[in-house]
Formats: sequence, structure tokens, C-alpha cells
Amino acid sequence: MSQAASSSGNNPQRPARPAKPGDRTPPPAPQRQSDPDGKKPDEQKNEDQVELVAEGGELPPWLDASIPWISSILIHLGILLVLIFAIKAISTVIHKKAHPIIVPQAWNSRFSLHPGGHPHPGHNNNPLHSARQDIKRALSHSANTTTSVNKLLSDSSQHSLAFIAVGPHGGTSSGGALASFGIPGGGMGSGPPSQFMGRGGNATRIVYIIDHAGGMLDNFGYLERRLDSSIDRLVPLQSFAVIIFRKRFHVLGPSAHTGKLEPATAMVKQEVRAAIKKIQPQGPNAYRLNYFLRPFQAAFRMKPQIIYFLTNGSFDPKLITEIRKLNKDNKVIIFTYAFFNHDPIFNEQLKKIAAENRGEYKLVTR
Repeated sequence: MSQAASSSGNNPQRPARPAKPGDRTPPPAPQRQSDPDGKKPDEQKNEDQVELVAEGGELPPWLDASIPWISSILIHLGILLVLIFAIKAISTVIHKKAHPIIVPQAWNSRFSLHPGGHPHPGHNNNPLHSARQDIKRALSHSANTTTSVNKLLSDSSQHSLAFIAVGPHGGTSSGGALASFGIPGGGMGSGPPSQFMGRGGNATRIVYIIDHAGGMLDNFGYLERRLDSSIDRLVPLQSFAVIIFRKRFHVLGPSAHTGKLEPATAMVKQEVRAAIKKIQPQGPNAYRLNYFLRPFQAAFRMKPQIIYFLTNGSFDPKLITEIRKLNKDNKVIIFTYAFFNHDPIFNEQLKKIAAENRGEYKLVTR
């Protein structure tokens, strides 16, 4: 028993069995390369992954340093844009020019000798003189004394008006004459009057667009006289241009060279009149849109306040739409004239142009 135990306890390791010629030799086990720092490869791989994750979650140093500068630039740029917008808005409000109000009017009365104004009838609505003429006549023989004032008050309601606007010292001495009473002058709106064939309004910038088709030959002399009369009424404060058209259009006078409205001085009026006298009606009435549209385009480039449009021939209805586009802000008033043409369709087209552009229509038959 003891011998068996001792033999098992001191049993030496058996020697390896010698390899036989038919046995396969197993390949040698791969040796793990050791890290220079003494770390195992698995540990080194995990640390590299951690470093990669850390690097992917951070911005580059140059970008991280420039973020405050970029933010500051954007903020200051926004403030600068707001200031520029505010300055521009304030400047627009301060320097904005008020557009004058053009009042279209018709003068059918023989007493309307001053287009753009309104009559000032005197006593009993007499349109031949102004109301203050009655007061002047009533006071021409009276002195500024208390007696004369009392006499006027006790006389009639007409003379009692003389008490208004008494001169110095309440009219009790001869210190001065009584002020004139009544409306001193005519006018509506803010500009001088302009009138063509009984239509017009207060304006300083006027363009005449006049047809000269061959069908107008018999009555063209009448048109010349009416046009000349309208131009003659203009004052140097006003500027104007005359455009004659058929297949082509021509700007008469100095405006042909400048492309702008010219002041209504005596010299300019004379040049325009001379150019009108050289115009001869010719050619058949043309229906094409461009024949009518081009003169309007030239007129609107001159920035008028009033356009007088006279023709005796029908035109493409598309002209109404094109004029609507040109006058989209509705600042230009257009008066239309059917010159010796009673065609109902043609006249309705002219009426529509006038109505859409705050003007008036007229059939010219002398």
C-alpha cells in the first residue's frame, strides 16, 4: 500500500512518444507581439478606439478659436443692416415729394375763361365779375368813418358785408381803406390751369398725343387752332410736349431732342407751333396696337400729370390693357377725344380709357 502510494507520488513524467513516420506535426502557436510600453495588443486596440471617438467629437482647434469672431461679425453686421434700413426709411419719409392733386374739370360754360378755376359770381350770381367788385363799388364813395359804417349796416344786407375786415383803428379814422372782400382769384388744386377742348385740370406737366390720319384732313385746320389755343394758355411754370402719330410717332419741338418736357416759354411755344403747321394728315386709319402704344410709351417716359389723347380711328382693344400697365400707379390723368367719329365701339373704348385713368371723354364735332 505504501509502496503503491509512494510510487504514485513519485511517478516521474512520462517521456514523449517518439513520432512515427506517418504522424502530422501541428503548426507552432503564434506568438503575441509585445507593445513597446509593455501593453498587450488587446489593451492597445481599445485605447486607440477611445482616442478616435474622442477626436471625432471635438472641433478643430482653429475652428473652435474662430467661432467667437464669426459670431461677433454676424451680430455687428445685423446691427449695421438694421441701421442702414432705418436711415433709408427716415430719409425717404423726410425727402419724399408730395404728389400734387390733379383735379380734372370740364368747362362747358362760356364764362369759364380761366380753366382750372371756378367762377366767382358777384351780386345775384352775376358771372361777369367777382363778388368783391360789389364791395369796392359800395365803398368807393365812402370814407372810413363810424357814420359811413353805420349807414352801410342799416342800409341793406348787401352793404353790411362792407363791415368785414375794417381797416386800422376799427374804421373810426382815415387811417386806411377797407380791405377788399371776396374771392380774389380762381383755381382748384395746387397747379396752374391746363385746358384742351373744354377738358383739363390743374397740372404742370402736360403731353398732347394727336392723331393725324388722312381721314382728318377736312377738319385738321380746326384741330390746329384748338391745339394752338391750348398751348398758348400755358405758362412758363408748366412744361409740355406734343406727340403726333400715325404709323410712326414724332415729338415736336425741343422735346424731340431732349426726350423731356420743355417749359412753356414763348420760344418753345413758337417752335412747337411751327412744327404743327408742317404736319399734314396722311395715310389710312391703322388698327395695329403698336401704332398707338408707342406714342403712349414715349409720353409716359416724360412723366406727365395729364395726357390729352385725340384720334379719329379705331384701335386694338389691347391698348386699354397696355395703358393700364403704364399707369399702374394711376398718377396720370388721361383725357380722350373722338375726333368726328361716331362709331359706338370706338367711342366706348375711349370712354373706358378716360374712366380708368381719372379723365374725361369728349366727342369733338365742333
